[in-house]
Amino acid sequence: MKRVSLLILALGLSTFGWAQRQTIDFDYERSSFNMDQPLPSEAHFFLSGEISDSTYIVEVQIKPAKQKKDFLLYKNRWKRSFNNQEKRFLLPVNYNLHGGTEYDFVINYYKKVGKGDMQQLKNQLLTSLDQYIDQSIMLTGKRIHLLKNPHTMVADMNKAVVTAMQYYQSNFNTSFKGFSNIIEDKIEIVTSRKLRKQMRDDEERQKQVKELKAMVQHEVDQYLSTGFSVLADSRFVNNYQTQESKNTLTVHVGYGGVFLNNKVADMTTGSSGMAGLTLPLGKQAFAPKFVSNTAIILGVYFRNFDNKEGIRATGPIFGRPIYAGFGYKLYEFIRISAGATLLENNGYDTMSGKVDKGIYLRPFVGITADINFWAGFSK
Repeated sequence: MKRVSLLILALGLSTFGWAQRQTIDFDYERSSFNMDQPLPSEAHFFLSGEISDSTYIVEVQIKPAKQKKDFLLYKNRWKRSFNNQEKRFLLPVNYNLHGGTEYDFVINYYKKVGKGDMQQLKNQLLTSLDQYIDQSIMLTGKRIHLLKNPHTMVADMNKAVVTAMQYYQSNFNTSFKGFSNIIEDKIEIVTSRKLRKQMRDDEERQKQVKELKAMVQHEVDQYLSTGFSVLADSRFVNNYQTQESKNTLTVHVGYGGVFLNNKVADMTTGSSGMAGLTLPLGKQAFAPKFVSNTAIILGVYFRNFDNKEGIRATGPIFGRPIYAGFGYKLYEFIRISAGATLLENNGYDTMSGKVDKGIYLRPFVGITADINFWAGFSK
């Protein structure tokens, strides 16, 4: 058993290696990566490229090739730190690309917005919202009524803010969540029947509308006070290829024990070395952890088993017991496994004096080490 354990450890260590994250250079002028080389597949990487002194934020977007432009798979950004004067950005791409697949990339470059420009943007946005409110709330004589319902008004104002800010990014990576329910409630109060009876003169009605505008301005001020950068440049890379995935054949070796009978009080077991195929349920780069760590295992034991009655248990196909089950990865290459062993009796039962032959299943447990063989190579 000790020798088998040492064998498993040695074989496992031979397949073990630390994954090193690759740095990919983006050529701005050619809109290409690493001199037109395919991008890494099934691995995270760093994206690097040249930037100007005024660039404050770099954003990368990954989209499936030949799909809708607004369908986004992944987005991340780099922001210049306080004392950073470098002319290059380094951005982690923590997304696993499928091998042999094309993707679209968008690289956006943002520069900081000055206080004067930010104030001008805010004034224009507030003017637009004020005009929308005036157009939606009609004040005629002693009456006040809406041309649109409160929910539609808030939705339209949300859209107006998002449209006005489509080329801007918050320096703190926040986004506009929409106007609060307080705004919608205020619109309903302004136009409620009870309040209309109280608003006898035009001055009071104007006061209520001003309060609504002030509430809208307050929420816009809160959003815009975080500081923003504006889109200065953008590069689009379409239909870019990734490296072909490596095709691997995984085999395992290990040691297992089989329960040879169904008697709990007098359990007979057998143990032997084992070897076979490992068929993972999912790739580690894409599947959930539990699924990627679980595999179907198929194989054969190195020797046959004898029970207490002297009956030898062999196997129906290779003349050795065969097994099938599931293995769960405990650490890198080591799996604990369990399943069923297919056995065939071929011996003389000393208790009954009869030849006991037959095919049957018995449970097993074991520990195995995976060994990967590459059946193909990346281009």
